[in-house]
Amino acid sequence: MIAKKIKILLTQLALFFILGSTSGKTPYNPTHADPFLEPWRWKSYAGLEGASTTCMLQAHDKTIWFGTENGLIHYDGINWVNFGTENNIYGEQITSICQDQKGSIYAGSYSGISKFNGIEWQKFFPFDSVYWPVYHLTTNNKGDIWAGTAFGALRISDEVFYFICHPATSRSN
Repeated sequence: MIAKKIKILLTQLALFFILGSTSGKTPYNPTHADPFLEPWRWKSYAGLEGASTTCMLQAHDKTIWFGTENGLIHYDGINWVNFGTENNIYGEQITSICQDQKGSIYAGSYSGISKFNGIEWQKFFPFDSVYWPVYHLTTNNKGDIWAGTAFGALRISDEVFYFICHPATSRSN
């Protein structure tokens, strides 16, 4: 009788180890939530509600500039300030923003380039009211401003303008 109980016990132990070892052959693959979609990472800012943001820039002073379809929005961490055509900006739809080494902010639009000197905006390029779409603004390590426009590349170096275009697309004024 004891031999029969030992035989049953050994059979049960053998089955336990055989069945237990087969389920352990599947590798463990943990699933992780996409950290980009975690709700705590997202926040709605009242200053940007309804504004179709087209570009943005973190300035040297750590403030944020947003280009929108209705002008520019400046956020200093506390206050939101809107700038539009009434503030002497070329056009409403801002396509690109950059900052030079001196701290001036440049905003490109479908009408031209505007410059913010820290106090006020001024129409910077073109000098007359011609249609001059600006698609992209950037700076290089020499401090020059480069603009990609509908008519070619524009380099601004110490407020001297250099226009680079293909001869077939040059404008005659």
